[in-house]
Amino acid sequence: MMKVIIFTLFLCLTFISPIYASESASELNRAKALFNDRLYDDSFEKFKNLSELNNPEAQYYLGEIYKNGLGNTEENIEIASSWYEKSALAGFPKSQTELGLLYLYDIGNQSIADNQKGVSWLEKASQNGDKTATGWLGYFYFSGELNNSGFKQDFERALPLLKEASRGGDEDSYVLYAITSYMIESNKPNFDLQEVKKWIDKAFINAAWWSDDEQIKKFSSFLADETEAKKGDPVKQLQVANFYNQNLFLELELNENDTIKVNFFKKDISKALYWSQEALQGGNADAEELMGELILFELMAGSDKKNLENLADSMRGECGMNFECAFAKIWQYLDISDDNAISTAELSKFQRALANSVYIENFEALEIEELSALNLGLVIILPFTSTAIVSNFDYDNDGVLQKNEVFTDTEFAKLIGIDPQSLTSGVNFSEFAKRLNSQLQSLPLQLFN
Repeated sequence: MMKVIIFTLFLCLTFISPIYASESASELNRAKALFNDRLYDDSFEKFKNLSELNNPEAQYYLGEIYKNGLGNTEENIEIASSWYEKSALAGFPKSQTELGLLYLYDIGNQSIADNQKGVSWLEKASQNGDKTATGWLGYFYFSGELNNSGFKQDFERALPLLKEASRGGDEDSYVLYAITSYMIESNKPNFDLQEVKKWIDKAFINAAWWSDDEQIKKFSSFLADETEAKKGDPVKQLQVANFYNQNLFLELELNENDTIKVNFFKKDISKALYWSQEALQGGNADAEELMGELILFELMAGSDKKNLENLADSMRGECGMNFECAFAKIWQYLDISDDNAISTAELSKFQRALANSVYIENFEALEIEELSALNLGLVIILPFTSTAIVSNFDYDNDGVLQKNEVFTDTEFAKLIGIDPQSLTSGVNFSEFAKRLNSQLQSLPLQLFN
């Protein structure tokens, strides 16, 4: 008798389970249809019932309703995150993405631990096929926004992620992929410029807000101009030369109140000089003035800027937030004579390089006479400031700075442009250089008036 009962129950469950699963799927589809028609209150109860039965997709939608305060449901990030988490733990990719973003921007305390937890969920979502998560990971490597959490800016790692996200239809990734591709690949012999232009065009079609960005418009025009310049058009060659003689910054919105700026196109004097020369040789007389300015510019300050950029890149790539490593790098840069001591002249050379880098950034606004006066003035003035710095830290009074006198001394570090606090956002000498120039700006001009 017992065997008959068990067998009967088995038959019932065998037939009921598929029926129940089918009804559950139908109910989920009805709830999603209501949600898509913005009938959020009607969909809420259906999602709630299914969520309590551990349906991960329903839990995701319930999280969406609570996160955004849809219908008559009040916004509640805490409840939203709990539903996202249940769904994420069950392996639902969209919930994993949302939970990751909540840790990064809403429920976390902006701590390293919270950021790493957020990134971890995005990585799981990406592995499970969510292209939005893949795009976010690419964005973080592109922007360096999470640099203080060990998630360093890395264009090489950003590129495949942004490419994958773009191919998966993530519209925000189109332009970032195009820019990153250009930054990495443009110096390679077989670089396909049209491939980059294709993704920019896709960005304009698929994400209209990108087309309103003036910097992206400039970049898109440049890509078209460079193609024609390579064919020998002297008018386009001069336009390309002028383009290389500037920086372009992409403003990326993090939230309603916060944006970051990424210098995605850096001024390249050598390329500007090359294209102005090509334009002049092609018969474009208008290129002569730009070419003359660039030659003077390169002779006076170009190498200083390149060397400082290489130093900053080396510090970012190898040191991260390690202050001692950053200090060792800059000590090696300062010690031109390689005698393990820093003289007044060596310190002055470093400060001139910093000052010149600012002049390069503002070159278009300076007259040649002003630039010459400023450059010569620095040769006279900076030895005094360098002598003052050396004398404050020369404890054995031998006229030079020994490593043991200043190594990891934060006050000395600040005087030469390494603020320990600034390491959290990556090494950047530009702000220090601007402060130095503001202090020196009027003095050389007064000397030569």
